[in-house]
Amino acid sequence: MFCADLPDDEAAVLAVSQRPAADVAFGEPLAVEPGWKRLPSWFVVAGADHAINPDAERAAAKRMGSTVTEIAGGSHAIALSHADEVAQIIVRALGEIG
Repeated sequence: MFCADLPDDEAAVLAVSQRPAADVAFGEPLAVEPGWKRLPSWFVVAGADHAINPDAERAAAKRMGSTVTEIAGGSHAIALSHADEVAQIIVRALGEIG
């Protein structure tokens, strides 16, 4: 579910090394204002994410006013499974902010 588009051997390593998020992480108020409220942001929507619904990702990106790129076959582990594409998005974002 987390890394459905990675080879089985890589997925196996991730399966034993990931921990569930702590409940407190979802209910604790932020100590600072999120950067996206005052800074440009970019968002990569993982179009085949089974951990977070891509529609929820799109809604979050819209709320943040992010520049959005969608990778159709990307799982939740998109930074690993589509590393070159994600790196190109980061490089483009850096170019846009100078």
